[in-house]
Amino acid sequence: MRFVPKTSVRTRLMLSILLVIVLSWILSSGTAYYLVYRDVHQLRQQMLSRPDIYPVPIPEPAFNFVDFLFGPRQVFREMPPQPSTASPDMKRPPQMDNRAAPEHDGPPEPQQDNPPPGEPQNDVPSWILIYSRVATALILALVAGTWLGRTFTRPLSALAAGAKAFHSGNLGHRIEVEGDDEFTQVASAMNEMASRVSNQISRLERDAERRRQLLADVAHELRSPVTTMQTMSGALADGVADDPQRRERAVTSLVNVSDRLANLVSDLLELAKLDLQELPLHPKRIDLREVASKCVQACMQRAGDTGIILMPVPSGSPVMINADPDRIAQVLDNLLDNAISYAGQDAQVNVDLIDSDPVKIMVSDNGHGISEEHISHIFDAFYRADAARTPGDSHSGLGLRIARGLIEAHGGKLTLTSKECKGTRVEITLPALKAE
Repeated sequence: MRFVPKTSVRTRLMLSILLVIVLSWILSSGTAYYLVYRDVHQLRQQMLSRPDIYPVPIPEPAFNFVDFLFGPRQVFREMPPQPSTASPDMKRPPQMDNRAAPEHDGPPEPQQDNPPPGEPQNDVPSWILIYSRVATALILALVAGTWLGRTFTRPLSALAAGAKAFHSGNLGHRIEVEGDDEFTQVASAMNEMASRVSNQISRLERDAERRRQLLADVAHELRSPVTTMQTMSGALADGVADDPQRRERAVTSLVNVSDRLANLVSDLLELAKLDLQELPLHPKRIDLREVASKCVQACMQRAGDTGIILMPVPSGSPVMINADPDRIAQVLDNLLDNAISYAGQDAQVNVDLIDSDPVKIMVSDNGHGISEEHISHIFDAFYRADAARTPGDSHSGLGLRIARGLIEAHGGKLTLTSKECKGTRVEITLPALKAE
């Protein structure tokens, strides 16, 4: 197995920047020194071609690979002196007028000693200058590389820490977002992904909890009718109910319980299809006022027997929508059945329609109402606001949830508001029929 040294991204980036800076410095300085060498070499060639003017040319400049990397090791400060009588054609420099010469009262100024011609004016050895320049360049490059590496890898480290937190299950961790570059875009995308995954996990947990609660509720709802069926069927089988009246009561109980079980199974199937969005709908152009009038007419007899005043649907122009008439009638039947069952004797139930966009249907009563603590749970499966008030009723506890699911499947909305001792109001909104 080949050994691969472990280095961080910051180290690799710093070394890369350092290498680029050093190479750039070497190439630029080497190119500059080469241009100087070429100019000095051309000047020497010119001096060699004119010995009458330049009897003593400058030395041949040296330039090799070391000079290319670190610069020339010798710098010529001045040209070698030329004799004043080098050529008869040369003009003598103008002589200064002695009268123009300034007079000095004091002692003569000491003459400065000039270095011998052709020698460099460097008091420091050339190798010290070379190494100091190299060390300075390396230090500057190292500082620049470290700063740039840290600047570029800081957001990358934050991304790595965020990814590690998400991998460990800490979806509440958020990466700090600064600026507007590619790192920021990746950080924002990772934060958004974490939020979506967290929301999805929470939704799945809630769904799992609802499923567990639904199974517990179904088991609870089935326990009573199954027990009744077992008791009655056992009595018939053992001959305990040989008396005609007892036999009739037992058979009636079995029929009622079987009907209740059939309704419960039917509601459970519909609820499952609604949750899976697999409930078939057959929408068509219908008059909502006509459908509501038929539902109210069908519930009149039961409302009268219960002592409920069920008001007919107000007459008016047709309210046309595009919907499944059977499903809309199922929703209205459920709402009217709940109002008749729970509003209380002498309560008044009204069904009103508003032809607008969206279309509105209101089913309201002035009965007992529902206390505020139960409103938030009224659409939960098998939930009853007051089970003691309705002992042994045949409702499955799924009606309101199915009704809301059917309305939402039509693209509408169902809301319920209620105040205790003042009544309940259910409002349905459905998309209006678009004009062709």
